[in-house]
Amino acid sequence: ELQMAAERKKRASVLKSEGERITLVNQAEGNAKALLEDARAKSASIIMEAKAMAERMTLEAAAVKSSIETIAMAMEHSSSSSSSSALVVSGKNAVSRQNVSAINAKDAVDAALQFLLFSKYMETQAKFANAAGTKVLMFPTKDSLPLSYEGLSSLLK
Repeated sequence: ELQMAAERKKRASVLKSEGERITLVNQAEGNAKALLEDARAKSASIIMEAKAMAERMTLEAAAVKSSIETIAMAMEHSSSSSSSSALVVSGKNAVSRQNVSAINAKDAVDAALQFLLFSKYMETQAKFANAAGTKVLMFPTKDSLPLSYEGLSSLLK
């Protein structure tokens, strides 16, 4: 009878330890699945955020292009309305008013790019100035803007 009680106790102990082991395995599998689902959700969130950012950048680029074209047309219009309709003589070559207009269009685009770049630069400087601990402001020179200027001018080509 003592031997049977000992065997029952031993069997109960084995069953209890197996139950605890199965519980721990199930908890570990659940945690692993939860981590995997969390990683998938974060991945999907990052992808959606990147797509939204790309769409925002596309819209902003289109808006900048439109702004440049509008400013350039306004500058070209104001310069062409103030110029005369006579031929321009440069050395031995006569240039018609249409060629002058084309030259003015390029100059107008350049001026529009410079205006927009300077405007964006000043907006950025205002943000820097409003930041905590900011004491220094930098102003653009021809050496500091050519890369941005060339990049923006390539939008219109």
